[in-house]
Amino acid sequence: MNANLRFWDGLDGKTDWAYVDGTHPLTELVLADYLVVDVTKAYAAQGSYLEIEQAVMEGRPHATCGGRALNDDVMDTIFTLLINAGKGPVIRDGVDQSSRPATDTFPHVAAPNPNPPAQPEHH
Repeated sequence: MNANLRFWDGLDGKTDWAYVDGTHPLTELVLADYLVVDVTKAYAAQGSYLEIEQAVMEGRPHATCGGRALNDDVMDTIFTLLINAGKGPVIRDGVDQSSRPATDTFPHVAAPNPNPPAQPEHH
């Protein structure tokens, strides 16, 4: 895990994370594989993904409810956190939203895409 996280950290040509005894600061967070949610904070449709975890690592109070909203662009958040520790420009994956975003009402399921892409020939 440390080697993989170190690889991501170096993609921008510099080390943005402070390693302790060779261990990447995100190793335990990634291995734990859970999100923290603060139900005392209001729901945030964008920007809450990993915000509590980042706040703890930075020694500041968190500002959002945390967790993951269905339509939040979490891949941009993950890439930015891995590559520049969330301290540089947003690292984009080029996909900003689903072709059929989740609805605002339970069960949050979007209608099927009326024009799905064709399967590649190799399938």
